[in-house]
Amino acid sequence: GGVVVRFILTDYQAAAASDVAARLRRGTREFAEDGEYSALSLTAPTGAGKTVIATAVIESLFFGDEGAPGDPDATVLWITDMPSLNEQTKRKMLIGSTALKHAHLVTVDEGFDQQTFDRNRVYFLNIQKLSTSATFVQSGTDGRRWSLWETIGNTIRERGGHFYVVIDEAHRGTGSGDRARPTIVSRIISDPNGVLPPAPVVWGISATPERFREAMERAASPSRTTRTIAVDPEDVRASGLLKDVLDIRHPDESQPSAATLTRVAAASLRDMSHRWKAYSDSED
Repeated sequence: GGVVVRFILTDYQAAAASDVAARLRRGTREFAEDGEYSALSLTAPTGAGKTVIATAVIESLFFGDEGAPGDPDATVLWITDMPSLNEQTKRKMLIGSTALKHAHLVTVDEGFDQQTFDRNRVYFLNIQKLSTSATFVQSGTDGRRWSLWETIGNTIRERGGHFYVVIDEAHRGTGSGDRARPTIVSRIISDPNGVLPPAPVVWGISATPERFREAMERAASPSRTTRTIAVDPEDVRASGLLKDVLDIRHPDESQPSAATLTRVAAASLRDMSHRWKAYSDSED
């Protein structure tokens, strides 16, 4: 049993992944049994490996872990507002997991046209695709059968609490950014126009929990049980992931590649440092 994650998780990463997976499953059960809506916030300092934790969580949901078997209906919609971030997250997940393959990780692009999202898939969506100007928003345009809103609504109706909406804010500061963004995110969570059914289980990933809490408050109805799982910065430091000194070793026999790469990296860092200093000085 269990899935082999290619990265060895540190203790705090394994503990966080296990807590998050258990909480999400609990949200699935609560929705099935009582129609209760839930939200879970995972907060972790920058450098803690949020994507590694999330990868382990998704593996647990799809394929099972010590705590529970895999869920054949589990479906994940992963939302950010930076397309490049989605690609980066996909790459990290593929490198970090032996169980998740290319086919499990789908970028939602203009060619996407389905009645519902497929089971045991992670769909990466950047929210610009849902702005009013996007062709995604209307069915019947460009031969499109289903608008993306319809796909989301249909999946919620069919999968219930097995459909997880992930809001990845790990990269963002606290600035307001795109003005349309809060509206689109809150519509996915809980459509004020009542066209979309509310998302049963929402999972926010961020460096600070405030943004996610605000999003939950904006989507006031229906009321949700919101829980927070926080990774302690001290645990990250103790694990050695955030290091003051990096000790590089390689075997005695001739290995030019590692040394060459290190030299190039050092030269590149020195160059960037000079340029950054020059820029900082010029900008006072």
